[in-house]
Amino acid sequence: MDTILPKIARLFSLVLLLLCFSSFSEALGQATVTTDKDDYAPGEYVIITGTGWQPGERVDFHFEETPKPETCSNSHDNYAIADPNGNIYYDGFLIKINHLGVHFVLTATGESSGRTAVTEFTDGNVQFRSSGLPNGISVSVTVTYTPATPSNATQITQIITFNSQSNGGVAAKDGTQIFWSFSNPSNYYWDGQGNYSQGFTVNGNYTGSNGILGTYLGCTTTSVTNPGDYNNTYGFDATFSVTGSGSGSLTYQWEEFNGAWTPISNGGIYSGATTNTLTLTTPGVALSGRRYRVVVTGACGSATSDGNATLTITPKTLTGAFTADNKVYDGTTSANVLGRILNGVLAGDVGNVSLSGGTATFATASVGNGKTVTLTGATLSGSAAGNYNLTSVGTTTANITPKSAIVTPDANTKEYGSADPALTGTLVGFLAGDNVTAVYSREAGETVLGGPYEISAELSPAGVLSNYDITYNTAEFTITTKSASVTPDANTKEYGSADPALTGTLV
Repeated sequence: MDTILPKIARLFSLVLLLLCFSSFSEALGQATVTTDKDDYAPGEYVIITGTGWQPGERVDFHFEETPKPETCSNSHDNYAIADPNGNIYYDGFLIKINHLGVHFVLTATGESSGRTAVTEFTDGNVQFRSSGLPNGISVSVTVTYTPATPSNATQITQIITFNSQSNGGVAAKDGTQIFWSFSNPSNYYWDGQGNYSQGFTVNGNYTGSNGILGTYLGCTTTSVTNPGDYNNTYGFDATFSVTGSGSGSLTYQWEEFNGAWTPISNGGIYSGATTNTLTLTTPGVALSGRRYRVVVTGACGSATSDGNATLTITPKTLTGAFTADNKVYDGTTSANVLGRILNGVLAGDVGNVSLSGGTATFATASVGNGKTVTLTGATLSGSAAGNYNLTSVGTTTANITPKSAIVTPDANTKEYGSADPALTGTLVGFLAGDNVTAVYSREAGETVLGGPYEISAELSPAGVLSNYDITYNTAEFTITTKSASVTPDANTKEYGSADPALTGTLV
């Protein structure tokens, strides 16, 4: 009870306030009339409401139409009875197709109070209609336009729905652009054509036969053929083509499967992504195994190819060539590569694939001109290497020139009459692996005056000496005099006797 009484008190106060407000409005003579919209399309009812009228009095409605439709001869005037609170309500005015483009001024007059109130509203000046549909099928039009009222209206987008036996319309402001698009009911499609190009400037009324007509045609289900596989060697453009059919203008969207189906955009190697033929410009081997499909959309649905079209790219074969440097004999078959060449690389890949590595060798290690050189173990490198297969590398030729070497005997001597000492010398520039040795000898002669005698060398083994450019030096062998003395022996004789034999000592 404690909570109910305050609520009843508040309700009673509210009722008294409303009664006072009504009495106050009535005393001041203020009355209003308004409509639920500023603009109506054909087929809509105008809902009229108002306040501040004398309770129970008749409020007359008078409609002035500008311009007055020629086909409209009857008056739309009517009335409503104010309720106990002085409010009025009327919903009996139906906007018809011949009202398109009409501006209405509504004047409400109280029969007892003499009070008046005025409001305005309009009917559309752009009418939409359809053809080609069976009776009773509803369509809708999405319209973007600037309403005729109020004066500061901004562009809006509105959806108008009507059936094939009726029409829809909007009241658009002159001098502004209007754009529209018809919906496609089941089994039918809008052909996109009309009395006016889509998007025009409003200037007057577009009603009746001059209105915007949406022509409909019966649907043909969208279908598409399946593209075939593409299998080729790297270096060619790959194409996938289909034939689509169905109602209306067909659109195409190709997709690629690489773990998931992804729409393709034109750019890079892809072109024709939104046509019936997709082209991949010189696809690489890395794309092998990817699958392609197309989604074709028409006025009456879409169709998707089976997604089994597969791309297979095999590497392009290349042959290699190289040049080798000449070298001085070093006892090995190793060769140095001067330059490498690949034959068969596409122009666009030059600089992105190269011949790398490998071991170059002469056929033999010995000196010679135009000797065959072979490169083994070479491979392809670079960002485009995966698109190629190296089948062979041709041989080349180079020279192995003799190695400079020197043999120099050591100078030597002996004392006259003694045996020759062992002759020695020095070898410079010979490879240890060739085991070159020297035998030294001198010119014949054993006299001091016959000297000096030339010391020379003879090298072996003969089989390796042709690999050297040998400087044979010589040395002198001298014979020195031998020290000697002669000492006569002292002697004597008796006077008158013969001399004795004289003797001495040779040392």
